[in-house]
Amino acid sequence: MERVTTRIEQSKGLNNKGGFAQPSRTGRKAGRSLLVLCVILALLAAATTSEAKAKFPATVTAQGLAYETKSDGTVAGTVIDFSVVINKQTVKKVAVGVREGEVAGTGAMWRAAAWTAPLVATAMLNLDLADYTIDYEVSGRIDGPSAGALMTIATIAAFMGDELNSDVTMTGTINPDYTIGPVGGIPQKLEGAAAAGKKTVLVPLGERYDYDITSKKMVDLVERGTALGLTVKEVGNIYAAYPYLTGKQIPTSEAPASGTPTIASLVEQKLKECIQSSAAEATSSLESFKAQSTDAQDANSDYSYWANDALDKAGKYMAEGSMGAAYGSSQDAMNYAGQAWLRALAYDHADWEDLALRLKGVSQKQT
Repeated sequence: MERVTTRIEQSKGLNNKGGFAQPSRTGRKAGRSLLVLCVILALLAAATTSEAKAKFPATVTAQGLAYETKSDGTVAGTVIDFSVVINKQTVKKVAVGVREGEVAGTGAMWRAAAWTAPLVATAMLNLDLADYTIDYEVSGRIDGPSAGALMTIATIAAFMGDELNSDVTMTGTINPDYTIGPVGGIPQKLEGAAAAGKKTVLVPLGERYDYDITSKKMVDLVERGTALGLTVKEVGNIYAAYPYLTGKQIPTSEAPASGTPTIASLVEQKLKECIQSSAAEATSSLESFKAQSTDAQDANSDYSYWANDALDKAGKYMAEGSMGAAYGSSQDAMNYAGQAWLRALAYDHADWEDLALRLKGVSQKQT
């Protein structure tokens, strides 16, 4: 969830270099989201529903995490207050609203999360969304999907008559299968949580290591949290997150799997193979780079350094069991090493046609 002094977040929350969101991708995501929402609505309409436990109108207020780009270009974490208000209605119709404190105060991604949250919440509780009006109220200017999981939990709490623990907050997108998706800017969000007096921060499963926009390095969020006086916990789905925020379990006819969610062994093995393959390709490109002239190597030493640094990180993250971070670093290593080799190769070739032929495996021009 981002304040939109400058729009920063993309589908993952943030790309690994802190890049800007791409409007063209947003349109495609919106189309897919609408399809998913239509499917969920159809399933809800066909289901036998239960009754909510809360007295209506029911209101729950929450504090989500965000980060913003200041006028001097620095990035800082902060908290955002929002509330969900639910009422019963006599006429069956889907009615979800976003109440803004400013004109066009919320962006498309935040509004999409405000639709997904009640759909997931009512599906989990076996309720009919058409029996209620649900409004999300937020002040200021905000965008990004990273409050989706917290919005879902706040919505469930409102239906159940539960209260949220003000010492606990979280960041993470919400997926239609109740899982919590990855986001960006978590190091800055931890700083905002600490400044607001939070004690515990929940982050998506698999994101113990995240890219720090300020230092431009991967950081251990558990260690960063400890330094800030915070306890950082990874959670994989809404069932796992809800007890931290309310002290209660979500009622379900099928008990969720016990223990901490993990990556399936076959998937983890495949991921390791991809990491090893990327690392091998990076190593091969670096060997080719070393075969070029000294001047060519010196002119492109930055790329070689970055490639070796990324390779070291990939090995470190694999040893720690952080497969997601290791995969990202292996891809960086492959990219930097490839650029180092190609740039060094091009350095000594004024004849670009001959260079192109060499890259195709032809030793010289042929007529």
